[in-house]
Amino acid sequence: PAHPSAPAAVAAHMRGGPAAAAAAAAPPRPKGPLVDPQLLHEVNSCEETNPPTRDTMMKLLHAVDKKDKFRFFVQPVTDSVAPGYSKVIQHPMDLSTMKLKLDKGKYNTWADIQSDLVLMCTNAKTYNQAGTVVYKQADLLLTYSLKMVKNFKQGKMKVRGFSGNVPNAPLPGAPAAPAAAAPSGGAAPAAAATGAAAAPSAPATREKRERTEAPPVPSGPMVTRQTRRGNKRRADEAPVQKKIRGSRFIAINQNTDTNNA
Repeated sequence: PAHPSAPAAVAAHMRGGPAAAAAAAAPPRPKGPLVDPQLLHEVNSCEETNPPTRDTMMKLLHAVDKKDKFRFFVQPVTDSVAPGYSKVIQHPMDLSTMKLKLDKGKYNTWADIQSDLVLMCTNAKTYNQAGTVVYKQADLLLTYSLKMVKNFKQGKMKVRGFSGNVPNAPLPGAPAAPAAAAPSGGAAPAAAATGAAAAPSAPATREKRERTEAPPVPSGPMVTRQTRRGNKRRADEAPVQKKIRGSRFIAINQNTDTNNA
């Protein structure tokens, strides 16, 4: 059953008004399951091909934050906004708290961050009545979050508007990458590698020099053409005549004028 003070939370989120009064006067609707069991099973059973890193987990939180268009889940909920919230919800969760936990290295697997996303949305669905704005937004955000976790586990991580300002380093407790084995033979292979890195091959040097050299200048007299952005070089030998039209110079080919005449 819905909490008696749930309409007060809805009114606080909607900043009062007739809509909040109507929500408070409406009878509570029956609530369904807090989490879709079929979707939750799909996320938990999908194959994980992309291991979690701080960068990928921050991308996930960024995507969920952009989906929260009403900004209900950005900051912790207080009793001043939702009366009696601390008595109904024993384990509150929000996006800012999740970002702090990620910075402190509290998330080591996709299941860790998925658990807090589910907790954040189910808290809102538990406190608010079914059919209210907060309840509907929490239901939509929960479905979206689970689908995003599934995509990120499978390597589908394209999120618009994220620059990736968190270093893409493995999370604490992750197994370290195995070190490359040194080749047998002592210092001779190292010396050979040093010599190979010091002097590049001749074909590569020649190709690089050809790319950096300026293109050859065509022989013969060069004329210029007056444009709005300055003089533009021309490779032909056609004489150019300048005529005044208003405040701009327009170059006209003399041969063209003769043909038109």
